[in-house]
Amino acid sequence: MRITGKPSAKPPKPRPNPSTIVDSPDASPKGQEHGEGSYSGTRDYQEGVKSYLRTADVEKDAHDAAPADDAEASDMAAAEETGRKGGTKKRRPANGK
Repeated sequence: MRITGKPSAKPPKPRPNPSTIVDSPDASPKGQEHGEGSYSGTRDYQEGVKSYLRTADVEKDAHDAAPADDAEASDMAAAEETGRKGGTKKRRPANGK
């Protein structure tokens, strides 16, 4: 600490609040289970995916999900293209008009 009588040119940096620091991705701040997402929901989802991959016949599931005919294949391709374009939302120009 300077004792010169002059104010410091830079304001002091704020210190983080220890109660809001998260040590690991699995830990959640006190009383904040939900925010941008749910930690428990993420864990449950990840465990479900791991369980599926351990026990399921992925090749059979992929074969079963294939389009049944050309019309269904065309519909799926059109839906994929729509998804890649961002759907049907109308975008406003950057100038806001």
